Amino acid sequence: MEQFDQAPKLSDDEKNTIKRKLFFGSGIRVGGFIFNRLLLVIRIIIFARLFSPHDLGLFSIVISVVGFVTVLGNFGFKQNIMRHPNVSESLINTSYVLSWIFGVALVSLTWLLAPIFNYIFSENIREYTQLASLLVLVIPLQFPAIFWEKELDFIPPTIMEGITNVLTLAISVWLEIVWHVGVWSLLYGSVMGLLITSIYVWVRASKRPRFVFHKEELSNVFKFGSPFMLQSLNGQVMSRGDVLILGYLTNPMQVAFYNFAWQLPMLISTLTSTIEAMLLPIYGQVNQDRKTFERLFNLSNKIWSIAGAVGGFLIILYADIIVTILYGVDWIAAVPYLRIITISFILRFCTGYAYDNLALVRGRTAYLMKWGFVNTAFLLVIGYFLINKFGAIGGSLFWVLQAIILIPLIRFPLIYQEIGNLDFLNHIWQPILSGLIAFFIASLGDYWWPLPMWLKFSRGIVVFLLSFGCFMYTIDRRFYQDIWQITHVNR
Repeated sequence: MEQFDQAPKLSDDEKNTIKRKLFFGSGIRVGGFIFNRLLLVIRIIIFARLFSPHDLGLFSIVISVVGFVTVLGNFGFKQNIMRHPNVSESLINTSYVLSWIFGVALVSLTWLLAPIFNYIFSENIREYTQLASLLVLVIPLQFPAIFWEKELDFIPPTIMEGITNVLTLAISVWLEIVWHVGVWSLLYGSVMGLLITSIYVWVRASKRPRFVFHKEELSNVFKFGSPFMLQSLNGQVMSRGDVLILGYLTNPMQVAFYNFAWQLPMLISTLTSTIEAMLLPIYGQVNQDRKTFERLFNLSNKIWSIAGAVGGFLIILYADIIVTILYGVDWIAAVPYLRIITISFILRFCTGYAYDNLALVRGRTAYLMKWGFVNTAFLLVIGYFLINKFGAIGGSLFWVLQAIILIPLIRFPLIYQEIGNLDFLNHIWQPILSGLIAFFIASLGDYWWPLPMWLKFSRGIVVFLLSFGCFMYTIDRRFYQDIWQITHVNR
């Protein structure tokens, strides 16, 4: 049965305590995010130089398969517990028992069906998939971590993520240097990182669930969890479906180059998504003030347009140098994929990137879910066709085509319905135009005055940023005043 207990009324002291926890926790989250993303960059660089593209391609395919299996057992246990102000012990314990039941069942099923993946991907990945299936148990193994976030204690989960990343990197590198076992090094590093981190979770846990099942809670769990699982599965198709299609139609080498081409734009994207999530409370605070809300929305989109234009055009301009520096010359084949994927990255950032917060604040999650399934269908039909026709280049082109077609169909109607206009378009053309001009000027400098790689890269960044800043100031002098306003919009 539903367990929506009435939340007790909070005193002023309790409200202030929660505000302090949220403020402190946000700082910890941001600091932890930056550290872990830097660690991820280091891991990508080391793996690219230590492992062959073939091994990393196989690893990507196996992890993508296991990712889909994991989603099938994720019935939103964490989210269901988090949403209740006074969650019952019976719901907690039943969710914990079910997480083990689903986890063990899916691991067993993956072991039995693993030989099928050899046929699907035309590679011998049966044993790799069987070992990686242990990662499906991440939900029950780290179940107590739910209570840290529910209690607004963000330090332990941040440490947990850091420990996982450090251990995965260290164990994988050590195994490869000592034993030279390729994909096995990557898989054992991931599995051992999960298991050791799980020990930390249970030792440090402020609260631990009991293995007790309550039948009367099943309707509660599945009523909330079934739609959650379907939506998560849809999200998994969008995030990893292209990798599996590419693995099925081509080979691990193309998967590796394609996957690594995604890494750099995604690092920038995840950073801005984190910042956007931190702006959500401000959106909620000014939701009733239409004028302030619209101004915040427009200025947010301008900032993301600047991030997309600066980061995107620089990546396109110096993709070959970036790949050589980060990954090494063995990965130079990823350059065309990186440049094409970055075009889609620019389109996403420069055409209303802040619409996610708009949808959340205005309660339009059903709208996003509906179009999410359209996105998935688009990938399975158009994406499959392009990958089948052109390989990894087709996969890269799909994301550009998807942005061109679906952004006007999904974002613009929602923005118009909730804001009442598309005035944000008047705030995004200046960064795009400034980025194009800066791109052209930096390109001319490289053509007229060739330099060694590092000097060329350094000079190009300086010339691009100076050109972008000067032209941006020329055509949009109000921008710096707007930046000052957005930092004070919630006062």
